[in-house]
Amino acid sequence: MSDQQPGAPQDQDQQDRDYQRWRTFGQEVERLRLERGYTATQLAKHAGVSFQSVVTIEQGGFRQREGGPWMLPNPQDRILAGLAGALGTSVEDWFTQVGRYDERPRTRRSLRRAAGKTAAADELDELRERVLAVEQELQDLRAERGEQEPGKGRRRRAPG
Repeated sequence: MSDQQPGAPQDQDQQDRDYQRWRTFGQEVERLRLERGYTATQLAKHAGVSFQSVVTIEQGGFRQREGGPWMLPNPQDRILAGLAGALGTSVEDWFTQVGRYDERPRTRRSLRRAAGKTAAADELDELRERVLAVEQELQDLRAERGEQEPGKGRRRRAPG
C-alpha cells in the first residue's frame, strides 16, 4: 500500500490527470458521433449500450447528486467496443487512451469491495502491521538495554 495519504497533493494530481483524460476521451467520442450524424440516443441504440453510458462518457463523468463529487466514467470493455464499432474506430486505440476495465484503479477498488475488502479495511490492516512493527522495535530496544517489559518480572506488593 502507498505511503501517500488520501487527499494528498499527489492523489489530487492523479485525479486531475484522470479527469482530463476522460474529458478528452469524451470529447473525441462526441466529435465522432456528431461527424456521423448520430444523436446520443441513436448511438446508444447502434452500439447496444444505454443512453446514460454515452452521455457519461461524453461528459467525462457525472455527479450523483447536486454539489456531490465528480465521478469519472468506468465503462466495461464491451461498452467501449460497442461504441467503437458503431463509430467505426479502433477499440484498441481507446483501450490505450483510457485502459481496459479490469486495469483501471477504480475497477480494482470495486473488485476489492466486492470481495469484502474496503479502503478502510486496507488502511486498518496497514495500521495493525505498523503497530506490530513498532512494538517489535520497542521490545528490541528494551532487550538491548536489559530492561524488562512493563508488567513482566517482580510485582510490587500493595501497601497496607
